[in-house]
Amino acid sequence: MFFYFYVCKLNVSDIKENSDTFIIYGKGRKERTGYLNTQTKETLLCYIQEREKYALQKNIMTDALFITERKCRITPRTIQRDLKSLYKKAKIDENQYSVHTLRHTCATILYKSGYDIKLIQEILGHSSVNTTKIYTHLYDKEVEKTMQEHPLAHFKMKNAMEFCAL
Repeated sequence: MFFYFYVCKLNVSDIKENSDTFIIYGKGRKERTGYLNTQTKETLLCYIQEREKYALQKNIMTDALFITERKCRITPRTIQRDLKSLYKKAKIDENQYSVHTLRHTCATILYKSGYDIKLIQEILGHSSVNTTKIYTHLYDKEVEKTMQEHPLAHFKMKNAMEFCAL
């Protein structure tokens, strides 16, 4: 789950038909490996075929994976504007949601689906797990609810010595 501005930097040559991975450069030119699931890879390969046809028709000579009608690489602003437009069409308040909101949502869904926080940290590319915890929306109410549902939460004991005897 890369930041959308990294997606803008992808080139057609970055996506290999015989590989499920690609390299992307993050903050400080830090090299990271991106992984494509089967469906995403198939969709991207189909997109690349259509993109190449379009590029030939329009005489576009860039390796940029995603291009605009103006024959240049998309920008983060392009993604933001297009997403706002999609939100409007779906009757979603575009002022309440953003590209970054989708990243938070994805991290939250992974966490609530039982994925390990360290794995989510790696997927998001965070250097600190504390940053990832913010993304997963670990609210005090969820922690409290979990503790209330703990198997020992309703364990009755006569006195503290009984507990020590366990």
